Amino acid sequence: RVAAAEGVVRLAVQAADEINERQAGKEVIPVAEMQEILTRGSEAHEKAQAGLSEIQIALQEQLKDLELSESPIKGEMKEMAAKVTALQAELAKCKKAFNLHEKTFVAKTIQKVANSKVDDLEAKVSALGTSSTPLMTEAAKSELVASGHLVKAMRAISRHAMSRSLGKEAMFDELRGDEPSLSQARFVSFVAGLPELARA
Repeated sequence: RVAAAEGVVRLAVQAADEINERQAGKEVIPVAEMQEILTRGSEAHEKAQAGLSEIQIALQEQLKDLELSESPIKGEMKEMAAKVTALQAELAKCKKAFNLHEKTFVAKTIQKVANSKVDDLEAKVSALGTSSTPLMTEAAKSELVASGHLVKAMRAISRHAMSRSLGKEAMFDELRGDEPSLSQARFVSFVAGLPELARA
């Protein structure tokens, strides 16, 4: 069981290393590919963590039973327990790396979307001065409304963070909740429940 858990830990480490190495080489990882790597790494982390926790509990119980014994397997059990502890420490490093990469990824994605919306709005405003056609099509109105909602959501999140003295990492952790990664459904649900949204 320890060997099996170690194999899953290696999968999580490989995912984290893959992102580190590619970003160290200044490579811009495509959105879909980054999501796939983060999902793969997070799933491996959860599976490994669950497996190691079960093994650790079983080893602790067996060591407790052997506490007053001179059984030759007592030493082996202690070695296994030490290995499990080392694997958990390695897993914790992976989790920290995944959280950092995900926060950076989400921040860049939101910034990219926001910049795109601003560029679109500027182009539309510029076009208004030179066009005699109706001010806005239905599609343009929808985009304008969507942009307004995004700006309002980001203001609400910012005010929520300031009111609770939360830094970027703490705010992101609260935003993500118990989920391994931030989903659109979780984002919408969280923002909708913010009292600051009414004042944004």
